[in-house]
Amino acid sequence: MLRPRLKETDRFTRLAGSLLPLRSRCFSTQPAIESDSEADGSKSDLPKPYRTNVDSPSKHQRQHLAKFYTVPKSIERSLFGIFQHTKQSRQLNSFMGEMGVMVREPFLEIREYIESYDYSQPALRMVVYGKLGVGKSFILGHTLHYAVENSWLVIANSWMPEWLKRPKDTQPNAEDPTILETPVEGAIWLQHFRAINERLLEKLQLKTTSTWKFSDTEVIAEGEPLIKLVAHGIDRMKHSNQCVRSLLHEVKKQTNEGKTKTMVVLGGVNCLWETSYVKDPKKQFIPARNFHLLQSFKEILKNDWKNASAVVSVAAPALSLTHRNLELETVPSYMPQYLLGKEGFEFFEPFVPIRVEKYSDKEAESVLEYYTDMNFIQHPKGRTEAARNELKFLSGRNPRELRGLCGWI
Repeated sequence: MLRPRLKETDRFTRLAGSLLPLRSRCFSTQPAIESDSEADGSKSDLPKPYRTNVDSPSKHQRQHLAKFYTVPKSIERSLFGIFQHTKQSRQLNSFMGEMGVMVREPFLEIREYIESYDYSQPALRMVVYGKLGVGKSFILGHTLHYAVENSWLVIANSWMPEWLKRPKDTQPNAEDPTILETPVEGAIWLQHFRAINERLLEKLQLKTTSTWKFSDTEVIAEGEPLIKLVAHGIDRMKHSNQCVRSLLHEVKKQTNEGKTKTMVVLGGVNCLWETSYVKDPKKQFIPARNFHLLQSFKEILKNDWKNASAVVSVAAPALSLTHRNLELETVPSYMPQYLLGKEGFEFFEPFVPIRVEKYSDKEAESVLEYYTDMNFIQHPKGRTEAARNELKFLSGRNPRELRGLCGWI
């Protein structure tokens, strides 16, 4: 007996029903679970070998090393919309439809120092360093996610050399013409500070401890909410650099008094001892020490306060390469002593060095599995074991080089 032919709608309904369990397994919407739950859970709840369901940096442990966690969308839009990684990394995140961050040894090392430090002592300072493209900015980002999650007041900037190399606007300081103001950069940073810390500031209800005068009619009196100082620098861009300096002074003082705990996360701090590409009226290049905004951040990096930690990176691209007659590939060393120079190295000492290495073999395998599963590697031959070995060899397991090679496959 012949079976009646199904209508198109009935066939579609059956097909969709058969695919639904598959979609549920591949694109889980279950809340993050502990690693112990991962080990004891049912097979359908287990993440893929290169992933972990634990999306809290506070809960990442050694068993999560070389695994990717997915940054929650709310954090990706708010925090990492401000503390941005490179353009290539953002494009990759857009392609993947998520922001995946690998749990790596340097982050666990940084977190261990942060959690075990005696904060009655001067500020803890850690300098992240490594060869070009090994993932220093991702270590900073992972640390920043941890800081926000644990209610640290955050002073952050992903790439400080941007202020030195390509300022949007410059003008001489009214009191000292040798000091250069960058009002646009100051106002933008204040907006970012407010966006990252707004909820914490509302909870802490910090007040100004001094009267800050910007003109005869524009004054922030002692005892007013600290957020008002931030708002003034945003609304009156002319005063933004002065507001940044006043804000950092207030944060430093009140952190020292134990009213809050503060974490400073800055990328490319070796630019603080470099020379800019901006010229003065005498056609001389202006050194970084003459930038008002950079002066303020240099103060916050000193270890003359407590209840604070600073995690910063040094990198070859932060150098003024043209002034040194160097190319990025010919920078002779990536070590902090060279990148900071004598003055910068002495400024930071004592500090804890955090070295970021190229991928281990396990990390490289996880990355390639991630790229394959997310169809970043699309060619069938690119998914073979031989292709993986060749990709690791050609890239030297350097994260940036490996990503670049996989983009062509």
